[in-house]
Amino acid sequence: LMDGMLDMSVNNIRNFETGDIQIAHPEYWNNRDDLPLEHLIEWDEELQEHLLQSESVIGVSPELRFSANLNNGIDEMGVIGLGIEREKYQDVYQTNNYFVEGSMSALSENKAVIGEQMAELLDLTINDYVILLVRTKEDTFNTIDVEIGGIVKTLNPVMNNRMVLVPLELAQERLNVEDSISMLSLKTSSGEEETVIQSLEGYFRQENLSLQAYAWQESAKNVIALAVAKKSGAGAVLSVVLL
Repeated sequence: LMDGMLDMSVNNIRNFETGDIQIAHPEYWNNRDDLPLEHLIEWDEELQEHLLQSESVIGVSPELRFSANLNNGIDEMGVIGLGIEREKYQDVYQTNNYFVEGSMSALSENKAVIGEQMAELLDLTINDYVILLVRTKEDTFNTIDVEIGGIVKTLNPVMNNRMVLVPLELAQERLNVEDSISMLSLKTSSGEEETVIQSLEGYFRQENLSLQAYAWQESAKNVIALAVAKKSGAGAVLSVVLL
């Protein structure tokens, strides 16, 4: 039972938050929980083409992560903003399979996608307008005004409670980061993560790029450590009971 719960938690992280591999600047990675707008990646066609050359790489999703306050005109709450390219995002994540209302195509119309619990908490429905209050790269205030175009109910609590998906170009414009992104998330063939990471690190060294590839275990290590601790504790209690 506990092994099954761990597998489910890990799959939720990979399918909705991290993908199988993430690529980021080491300085950004060390401070990623703070959602900084420094040490970003310059996203270009050359890098994209190289990543997709590997047969083991199924999808590549560029992402711009940022901190924001979502305001519905009455209430306000802190959220995680995620600027994405719709089609590339769908190649890596399974969010598209969990829509309650609307669809992922709303992002093509400069609309936003939020989780069901967030919608219930702020009393939001499809076609409602909200304001995301953000700080730009220069630490000045700006806003992202969007219409709710989709509501999802996934198996991941972070997606349901805290995340707001917006078009990547819109987020880049309002945060004044030009064509930069926070990180890249990759979907790979099963069991090919280490092979892809080794290939990527060789390419980064060859091209003198200040980037590093991280397996999903790096992002899930707290969940894994907690599950191992729980399993050990349960094993100790069971041993006493059997004795």
